[in-house]
Amino acid sequence: MKYLSMVVVVCAFIFSGCNEDEGNSPFDRTTESATYEITVASGWNNNYAPVPNGALFSPIAGAVVNSESTLWAPGSTASPGFEALAELGETAGLITEINDEIAENKALSSFTTASFGAVDTVKFQVTVNRTFPEITFASMLDPTPDWIIGVECLSFLDEEGLWHTNLSRELPVYDAGTEEGRGFTLNNPPTEPKQPIGLLQGTVAGTLNFIDGEANGRHIAIMGARRIQ
Repeated sequence: MKYLSMVVVVCAFIFSGCNEDEGNSPFDRTTESATYEITVASGWNNNYAPVPNGALFSPIAGAVVNSESTLWAPGSTASPGFEALAELGETAGLITEINDEIAENKALSSFTTASFGAVDTVKFQVTVNRTFPEITFASMLDPTPDWIIGVECLSFLDEEGLWHTNLSRELPVYDAGTEEGRGFTLNNPPTEPKQPIGLLQGTVAGTLNFIDGEANGRHIAIMGARRIQ
């Protein structure tokens, strides 16, 4: 797993301006709402680590939320919907849980994408507002026992309450704590009892060393957000 030239190009051009002076933003940063184009770029390649046949990332499932959302978080136990996404790449259960949070005024809307390749990009748009200024999402690494990438309650407001123009995050790999296995396999025995969601640690597939969700010192994917409205 590594950032290939494709990912470097994404970082340099698609996400250009992620560290720009927000004072030069072409947008009014005090508006009630803001719309962003989100790009997730992955780089999982044989030059860095063995890639199983058919390796890909599941559809992304997520929501526009506020700080009361509890869809998933490091240190918490996976919900049934999150478990289904982490183990099988299924989004329906998590979307149902998002709909429950919408009814509870913890979330505003849900979103999903298509699955995407081991070295690929996927894009989607979200509209956030001052009541629901954050996003949460996850995508399964397939095939793995229960490993995901994602963000949890990432806010588009800065410390002064102004909308970011651009934002980027490296995406480490998390272990959902629901299924056994240390390789690129599906249909493993369940973890009993479930363990808290946490950054993937240790050696997997015999050769790949994960420390705090980084594969041999590198993140497997990156997310960039660019305000478009």
